[in-house]
Amino acid sequence: MEKIIRRHQHRLFTRNKLKCKSQDNKLSLAD
Repeated sequence: MEKIIRRHQHRLFTRNKLKCKSQDNKLSLAD
C-alpha cells in the first residue's frame, strides 16, 4: 500500500515540476 502512495506522490511531484517548467518558459518568453 505504501509503495502505491509513494508512486502516486512521485507522479504528482514530476507533474508539478513540469508545470513549473512550462511556467518558467512562459515567463522567459514574456521577457
